[in-house]
Amino acid sequence: MQLDLEVLREVRDYETPKGLRHVAVFLICTIPIFLAPFWLSFCDKAVGGSVHLESDGDEGGPHPHGCFAGYFMAAIFVIITFSLLRVQEALEVSI
Repeated sequence: MQLDLEVLREVRDYETPKGLRHVAVFLICTIPIFLAPFWLSFCDKAVGGSVHLESDGDEGGPHPHGCFAGYFMAAIFVIITFSLLRVQEALEVSI
C-alpha cells in the first residue's frame, strides 16, 4: 500500500495534468491556421503580389525562396512542436 501511495505522489508531483496536455495539442494543431497568412506572404512576394493580402508597406520585391519558404517554415514549425510534445511525454514515462 505504501508503494502505491508513493507512485501516486510521484505522478502528482511530476506528471503534466491531462487538461494542460490537451490544451497544448489543441494549440499545436490550431496555431498553424493562424500563422498561415504570414506564411502565405512569402508566396505573395514571390509571385509579384498576385496573392491578395493586405500590404504592410513592405515593397521589397519578390522573396528569394518564394512559396517554398512558407511551406518549409510551416512544416518545420509542426515537426518541432510535435517533437517537443513527444519529448515531454517520454520524460514523464521515464520518471
